Amino acid sequence: MNKLAYFCVVVSFIHSCTAEKVNFFPAKGGSEANAKVKVLNHRAEGKPSEISFYTQALTQACSSIPEFNDSRINSLTFDLKNLTKDYIYGIKSNDLAVKRRALTKIENIYKSIQKNRQYLNENENTIINRHLVKIKNSVDRLELLLDEESKVSLKQ
Repeated sequence: MNKLAYFCVVVSFIHSCTAEKVNFFPAKGGSEANAKVKVLNHRAEGKPSEISFYTQALTQACSSIPEFNDSRINSLTFDLKNLTKDYIYGIKSNDLAVKRRALTKIENIYKSIQKNRQYLNENENTIINRHLVKIKNSVDRLELLLDEESKVSLKQ
């Protein structure tokens, strides 16, 4: 009876530790299927977390912009905040038209803020510059990630 119990424990241990055999040399037809699976796994694991990170950074950078003494800058930053919401909505819903339209308007407002920064005092100028750099970096990084993702999906 003791040998039978020992045998059952050993068999269950061996059975639980076995893994499926990895096929390092797939058949010719299977390599394309394996490549597609690898691409899908890469998209599912890596890119969405990066996209989520940069959309959160963009939202945080926009929401933390304070009020300034200049009403022109305040109205432009208000518009910038609303347009980034539209931009992020376009990304999350995969609506390219909304995303492109919002991105074009964000670029125009960004340029307008840069032109109107001369009317701010030095302290406010550094604050708005810090937020604009964060916004620009987040948008640039998102565009790079989305461009890479679209190239990967076209190859499929």
